[in-house]
Formats: sequence, C-alpha cells, structure tokens
Amino acid sequence: MAKIRAEDTTRKTIREVIEPRLSELIDKINSIIADIEGREGKNVLVIIDDLDKPNLEQATEIFYNNQTAITQPVCHIVYTVPISMFFAPEFTAIRETRFLLPNIKLHVKNDRTSRYEPGYDLLKTFIFKRMKEDLIEPDAVDLATNMGAGVFRESARIMQIAADSAIERGRDCITKEDVEKAGQEIRSDFKRILKTDDYVILKELYEDNEIRGIEKIGHLLHNLSVLEYENGENWCDIHPTLVKILDI
Repeated sequence: MAKIRAEDTTRKTIREVIEPRLSELIDKINSIIADIEGREGKNVLVIIDDLDKPNLEQATEIFYNNQTAITQPVCHIVYTVPISMFFAPEFTAIRETRFLLPNIKLHVKNDRTSRYEPGYDLLKTFIFKRMKEDLIEPDAVDLATNMGAGVFRESARIMQIAADSAIERGRDCITKEDVEKAGQEIRSDFKRILKTDDYVILKELYEDNEIRGIEKIGHLLHNLSVLEYENGENWCDIHPTLVKILDI
C-alpha cells in the first residue's frame, strides 16, 4: 500500500507541478547539456534504463503520447523500450530511431538439440562476473545458462534463486537441484499470469518458432514467456521453463 500511495503521489506531482512547466524544465536541461559540452569539449550521451519494465499502456504514454518531450533535449539519448512496443501500432512513430538488441540465442531456429556455443560462453561469462566459478557445479551452470534463455535479467534471477536455495540447504556451492528449484519458481510465476489462450499460442511457437499473429504475442514477449531471437531472420521460442507445463 505504501508503494501504491508513493506512486499516486509521484503521478500527482508530475501532473500538477512538472507538466505545466515542462518547457522550462527542458530549457534547463539543454542549458546544462550546453554547459557540459562547452567545458568538456565532448558530446553528452544520456542512457535511461529500466523503461523496458512498464506495461504496454504505460510505454505508449511515454514513447508515443510524449514523443516530442522526450526528444527535445539536445543530446544523444538511449531509452530502453519494452519489446512489446515493437509490435504495437504506435511503434511506427519511433521505428526510424530504434535499434533492437535481440536476446542471446543458445540454439538455432527449430533445432533445440543444437548448441550455439558463443551464446553459452557469453552467458557463462556474465554469470562468472557476478560470482566465483567454484561456487557452482559445472552441470548446474550449464543448466542455469540454458534455463536463462539468453536473457541476462532471467539468468541473474535464476542464479539468485539458486544461490538462496543452496544457502538454505547449507551447501557451499550451487547444484543442479538448486537451479531446478529456480525453474520451479519461475514456472509457478508464469502459471499465475498465463491465460488459457496463451497456452495454445505457446504450443504453436514451440513447434515451429514462427511469429504469427504478432498482435497476439505482444504481452507474452513482455512477460518473457515468449522470447525473440535473430538467426538471419527474427524468430521466437518459449521460455525453457514452460516446456514442462505445456504437456509437450
């Protein structure tokens, strides 16, 4: 409740204080940018992260309804955008300035028995930047990498849950059992949000990795039950933890 009240207060502040003075705020931002570039002799780059977290409605408000405002600062700005925004009708308004960073593929399209080693190596490097190698068994890190589906955020989440499991069980390192516990938790989270119709779509995507009826999968891309990759062309696959609940 405290979080909800805080969010309501923030929205009220934006509506009553910031929006009426938006032009003034942008002018001040541009003055700061000009001062920095004048003193440093370098161009300013601003990176605004975590804007890929809001739902599609909130993202549309930011990137479509307020497109003019967010592009007025006179510097280079990188905004993260929810993947579901790419498949919304409003996306045409920002298409020219977008750059898509696909998830890290771990296998090629339609062949889950294949193993794309560069993808596995990159994800393992990511994991071992966050922990020592002797804190996780080799087969456990391999399973965690696969279960993370080439998504850095998911990989970090899996490792956190697995680490907590190992600590609870009094172990000195993470085992496959701990990683499987993480998979169970993620599956449970998906079960709470997926609708009956979603399971039909997920089964179809699992069978051929083809993107059909893009308007149907935007919300699945957003909640990470569907993940997009590139292999010469765009294709999708389901989150690996979902295989056990799709009766495949």
